Amino acid sequence: MKALTGNPGKRPLNTHEPRPDPIVPDCPPELGPAAQREWTRLVGELSSLNMITKLDRAALRTYCGAYALWAEATEAIQKFGGHGQVAERVSDANRRTFRSQTVRPKS
Repeated sequence: MKALTGNPGKRPLNTHEPRPDPIVPDCPPELGPAAQREWTRLVGELSSLNMITKLDRAALRTYCGAYALWAEATEAIQKFGGHGQVAERVSDANRRTFRSQTVRPKS
């Protein structure tokens, strides 16, 4: 960031800072269609700027999953209004998402 902003503090730049190669991580297969579309959009933007690495996969997966839940909730509110049906549908979506995220030990 300092290099991009002209190093406003004038402190020496760290020449030994780790710099992972900009590699686009694979989209996790457990993401639903809305989350996959957001993944594709975001990865396209970040990769064009060389600002994405394999280390970003977990954070992107979490963001895209949350984005998909938000999109589903917004759609449900528009379709059904702000009644109990919406909360029930969002709760069901949350259960499905968290169930897919649960890490189970290998037998």
